[in-house]
Amino acid sequence: MPSDEASQPPAVPEDATAARVELQVLPVFVAGGWMAFEAAIVSEVTGEAKVTPIPSNTPGIVGIMTWRSRVVAVLDLELIASGSTDPETQTESAPRTVIATLGADTIALRVQSVREVAWIDALRPAHVARFAFAPQEVVVDAEAMPLFEPQRWLEALEANTR
Repeated sequence: MPSDEASQPPAVPEDATAARVELQVLPVFVAGGWMAFEAAIVSEVTGEAKVTPIPSNTPGIVGIMTWRSRVVAVLDLELIASGSTDPETQTESAPRTVIATLGADTIALRVQSVREVAWIDALRPAHVARFAFAPQEVVVDAEAMPLFEPQRWLEALEANTR
């Protein structure tokens, strides 16, 4: 009888440096690969956002949109994740928009694709890919991916504008 093992992705080896947690994450496809962020910050996932461009010298901010009668900043997650400061490298559009609430702030993140929320049980230092504001990674469906922390991006932005 043929084995299902051949059709499964290779298992990610256990990491002795992993911290044990119980956390829900939302995997998103951006910058040519999968990354995740904590599902607790997600307010909604919508289709492509209608973005009004605004002049901004802040890398990653591509404009604003209206969400539930509020104006929120729209971020190009691909640009932020890559650490690029060149606005010419921003994506023109993205088929999905993730609305995230970070304390009193609400932001919109443009992404290419979204998976279902997944439970993870360990965080480990980033090994697979190094993205700005993603110092740790998680394993979802046997695939390691960086854990993006948008709050770190906001803190860095606030520190640079003081």
